[in-house]
Amino acid sequence: MTAGLAQLRPVYVVGAGLHPYQRPSDTPYTAMGVHAVRAALADAGLDWRDIESAYAGTATTAMGISRLMYRHLGSTGIPMAQVENASASGSTAFRQACIEVAAGLSDVSIAVGVDKPLQLSSPQRAAGVRDLAGSRVAPFTHFALLAERYIHDYGATAEQFALVAVKNSRNGALNPNAQRRKPKTLNEVLAPPLISGRLTRLQCCPIGEGAAAAIVASDEAIHRLGLNPARAVRVLSSASRSETVYDGENFDAALTPRYCRSSARRGRPDARRP
Repeated sequence: MTAGLAQLRPVYVVGAGLHPYQRPSDTPYTAMGVHAVRAALADAGLDWRDIESAYAGTATTAMGISRLMYRHLGSTGIPMAQVENASASGSTAFRQACIEVAAGLSDVSIAVGVDKPLQLSSPQRAAGVRDLAGSRVAPFTHFALLAERYIHDYGATAEQFALVAVKNSRNGALNPNAQRRKPKTLNEVLAPPLISGRLTRLQCCPIGEGAAAAIVASDEAIHRLGLNPARAVRVLSSASRSETVYDGENFDAALTPRYCRSSARRGRPDARRP
């Protein structure tokens, strides 16, 4: 039996920082990442020299971004690693930082997620390959299919799906770091154009860029560095799954909710995995 985070050495988030999410711009990803790191350090009350290991998650930016970002903060010799895991790149970097502290390999670790849209100098173009998938694979179409399957199985309506975007826009209006900061009405969300299936433009993620950073630490580090334990938030759980061989299902929309359910069960703080 293997243990989850709740059964290992306690890990706490002691600081977090963001670079505002925005439309694609000339801002280098290094500047966005360093901005988020400095905000997290200030939030925690730490210096860059207190960080013992670093992880950077990116899905579309470049190879080896860690050193190019962190050199602007000072060369301290810490181990660093880059994570590419599609939409889960940032959360996977955070998970790795938590595992490192929980395992006792370091006392203070930072996870940074940063991305800019692919430019004309993307690795695929540099290799002489425009795109292996072309327009045949698109995230919004995948989610439109999921929506149609949910509507078919449970009788939901397009208006009910649109209300999720209404709620999200209301939350975004309260967040100075959000890319979309104007609340939208149901009619505005439902207005054309349709992007895929029943999903409208305001139900799809905008193309943008930004960065986020989180610092995690052990109990020992919190006391040694004089941090305020009342501001530390313990990380009780983290789960990561991938596909398994499925039994007769041939439609991804049926599989995705199953993976979500199994991941949630696996991530329960009291769960032990075989």
